Amino acid sequence: MLRICSRNLVKVGMLKPSKVMRPAALLSYRNMGQEQGLPKMPVPPLKQTCELYLELLEPAVEPAELQRTKELLEEFQKAGGVGERLQKGLQRKAERTDNWVRLIKTHLLRFILQYAADIILGLLDYKEKHEALHASIQGFPLCMSQHDGLLGSSRIPHPEVDSLLFFLKNPNPPIHMSVVHNGQFFKMDVYHSDRSKLSKDELCVQMERICNSAVQPDQEPVGILTSQRRDIWGRVYEDLVKDETNKQSLYAIQSSICTICLDGPTPPVANNSQCSKGMTQMLHGEGSNWNSSNRWFDKGAQLIVGVDGTSGLQTMHAVADGIVGVEVLEFMVDYMKEEKPSTVVSPVKDLPHPQKLKFNITPEIKKEIEEAKKHLDIGFDLKNKVFEHFGKNLLKSLKTSPDGFVQMAAQLAYFRMHKQIGLALEPVTLRLYKQGRLGIINVTSNASTTFVKETENVFLKYSVLVLRTNRVVSIFQGLRGQAVEGHLLGLQMQAANEKISTPQIFTDVAYEKAFNFQMIVTAFRNGIVPCSSPEELGLYDINYAIKNDHMEFLVSCFEYAETDREKNSAEMIKAVEDAMLDMRTLLEERAKLGI
Repeated sequence: MLRICSRNLVKVGMLKPSKVMRPAALLSYRNMGQEQGLPKMPVPPLKQTCELYLELLEPAVEPAELQRTKELLEEFQKAGGVGERLQKGLQRKAERTDNWVRLIKTHLLRFILQYAADIILGLLDYKEKHEALHASIQGFPLCMSQHDGLLGSSRIPHPEVDSLLFFLKNPNPPIHMSVVHNGQFFKMDVYHSDRSKLSKDELCVQMERICNSAVQPDQEPVGILTSQRRDIWGRVYEDLVKDETNKQSLYAIQSSICTICLDGPTPPVANNSQCSKGMTQMLHGEGSNWNSSNRWFDKGAQLIVGVDGTSGLQTMHAVADGIVGVEVLEFMVDYMKEEKPSTVVSPVKDLPHPQKLKFNITPEIKKEIEEAKKHLDIGFDLKNKVFEHFGKNLLKSLKTSPDGFVQMAAQLAYFRMHKQIGLALEPVTLRLYKQGRLGIINVTSNASTTFVKETENVFLKYSVLVLRTNRVVSIFQGLRGQAVEGHLLGLQMQAANEKISTPQIFTDVAYEKAFNFQMIVTAFRNGIVPCSSPEELGLYDINYAIKNDHMEFLVSCFEYAETDREKNSAEMIKAVEDAMLDMRTLLEERAKLGI
């Protein structure tokens, strides 16, 4: 290691003799006797560390917070207290090892890698068993074909139209996953040559080798290019694949079963923002200075594991709807809860090392990487909030549809914020039919429009009842493949296929306005929180969960400065909360009147 450092810093003959120092020399050996004489890493005095900790905090926190910390530290340092006990335990550990800091960090890394190995094995179990999975809605079976394309798939960029490749359908399907750490990519086999899976211990060894080989962040992270606009990425991709090394490395990533993202640190946030922090980490990596370079956004599936154990699955909508990713996560969670039979651990010494994927980066491509970093860091805004005032139980007692209530509140909130009607769409699954994906229904109606304009009016009873009825009918029609938007789009495409003049209904200005949505409002009904973003500027993506006595909201948008349509997720959540409180008051008044 000393020799490597010397080579990086100075070459023999580069430095001239000086009166104040001897000539620099390149040592070709290590003085092991000298190294053995180095002292062990000491444990600092507890009192000293606590005092220095307070000094660090003074410029960073408010006076009241600092006072609270002082009190906690005084309690922590009391004679015979928990601090003294932990200090003695740490000192005993330091006596038994050369470097207790390195030991602790190594143990932490191994713990995270063991967790990552469990996740990988859960995904491989899903890969082998997904054909037997089934799902239904109200007793009706759903099409499961989307599960066939999630793993081993990749989107290939082109300047005009992207293509999709599904490598698991090849005669010789891939046996490897791509792993990225500090922006550096590796090819890691997860099956032996006899097609048996690597064990948990073997996976840990391989991932530890990767972490040790990618200690520093890559200064030219190719992965960030996949976050760029598709037309730009398509052009850059064509330049990348002109180099044979790049072409082979890209193919190794594209053909992998999935990408494993072993993330680094994340930006510090307040305690009440921890949930949002995990969501943004899963969604985009929290920016180019953190983990956004640790992604390959063109993969059908990416497993993300953070240094603090935060984990998730990112899927690509081009190959599967978001609900399919949720179903995969549910399978993996169940797998990790299962009792596993004890197995004989095979030796890992013969495992081939993971292959580091190399890229030859030209000055032009390096410039594109820097531009992609800037593009990713602009303007995405995501906020979450728990609404604690009431939930499903109260709304049911007021004889109101909980989902209809929230949908109505979102429309009222938008109207109050932007002084105009906002068209809201709700995704609906079409998996009751073969190869079914997502359809959309427009939940903005004449009744909801009248309601948001005249909230204080006694028209409330009629509005809410009609809203509930219209929404149920719209969802039923959507589930049955009868949604208006899908049918009209099909007719428009059919006209193009038959090469006939586009009917005027599709060139009418009203056609564009009818489906120019301002909100995507979606319910999630299990413990897995979906993180999504709007596909374009000017949209709010509102996800909500209705519990018995509270609700959970996750809102995202792209912030941009247009005076009439500037978006802000926190303001939208606040507006929805206010709308729900006002609507509850109106519903309670209606109940008192018996109408």
